[in-house]
Parts: sequence; structure tokens; C-alpha cells
Amino acid sequence: QGAFQKLLEKNKPFFLLKQTKSERVETVKERMKSLSQAIQARAKMGFKDIISGAGSKADVVVSFLALLELLKSRIVTATQGENHDIIIERV
Repeated sequence: QGAFQKLLEKNKPFFLLKQTKSERVETVKERMKSLSQAIQARAKMGFKDIISGAGSKADVVVSFLALLELLKSRIVTATQGENHDIIIERV
């Protein structure tokens, strides 16, 4: 019994860990597609509009990476607006 008790004591921090919920985050490719569709529907939009419905920081990061890929592919252009928002326009 002593060996088993030592094993339990050694692993006590592991047993105290809380379970975390893992959420599925939209991929950059999926986000690029949804951003392209949104920009086709509206000729111009702000980045704040894009991330307003973000559920997590990961969603914001994925949106930003998708925007960078769309810029790189020359599908959209981006400028800084008066209120420091990123203004995205279709090409």
C-alpha cells in the first residue's frame, strides 16, 4: 500500500487539473472564403466589423491571417481609416 500511496501523492497535481473545453476554430482557408463572400456583398468594410462577432482571440487571429492572405493574393486592398480601423475594399 505504501508504493500506491506514493504514486497517488506524486500524481496529485495531475488529478487536480481542470478539464478544458476544446472548441473548433475556423481555418484560415475557411475564413478567407467567408471574408471574400462578405467583401463581394459589400464593396467596403472595416476589420472591426469582421471581428465584431468573434467568439475568441483565436477567431480574431484567424481573421487577421485570412485578411493577410487575401491581401497577398490581391483579392482585397486595405487602408487605415480615420478611426484607426483597417478599411478593406475589393479589388
